[in-house]
Order: sequence, then structure tokens, then C-alpha cells
Amino acid sequence: VRMKLGMFDPPARVPWYGPDYVPDKQCETDAALAVARKAAADGIALFKNANGSLPLAKDASSLVLVGPQLDDWRLLLGAVNYAYADGPSRGVTTIRAGIEAAFAGSVTAFAGCASVACDALRDADAAAAAAA
Repeated sequence: VRMKLGMFDPPARVPWYGPDYVPDKQCETDAALAVARKAAADGIALFKNANGSLPLAKDASSLVLVGPQLDDWRLLLGAVNYAYADGPSRGVTTIRAGIEAAFAGSVTAFAGCASVACDALRDADAAAAAAA
């Protein structure tokens, strides 16, 4: 589907990505966002809960998030969909923002790595926060 939509083509070869392309009017419509939300909900993957960490305790007062892409909206659009210079105007909630909105306690976030490649691990602060 993504190939047929032209998502891997240079922008100049994609007709809908020309000078008349206005994301607010063509992509960020209520109908398009509803389809995106349904696709996201249908695509949720459940992970193995080997140590019984999930679900989180209802009385938990704090949560530590670790990951270099917690605030990266591009991650949620896919690797080739960087059509927006500063991010979409609506419809995208980063991982960190979504968890902070849903969790009643305090949320502390750390990158954990200097980059997505994790070539320089920075875990001391995150480990100390998790232990606290």
C-alpha cells in the first residue's frame, strides 16, 4: 500500500505532494484521523509479561520512561513520512505525552541513549530514578 501511495518516491514524482498539497486540508481531516486511530488501535501488539509487570498497579505514584524516541513524533508517522517541517498540527501524540496524559502519578523520562543507535548508553540517571 505504501509503495502504491508513492511514499518511497521522491516528492516531485508524487502528484498529491506538489505545491497544492496542504496537510491540514488533505491529511489532518477528522475522517483521516479517525481512520488512523482505528488502524493504530487494531495494530496494538501485546508483549510477553514474563515477570508480571503489567498491568501497572492502580496505586502506582510514579513511572520512569526510558527511550531516545519518547518525544519523537516522526516515529509515529513512519520512517518515510516526514512531510511536516515541525510536526503535524494535530492528531499525533508522542509516547511520552500520551503516557503523561493517562497516568495520574508523576512521570520522569530519560533518553537512556545518546541516539536511537544507542552507541552511547546513558543509563545511570534512569536506573537511579527507577530505583527511587
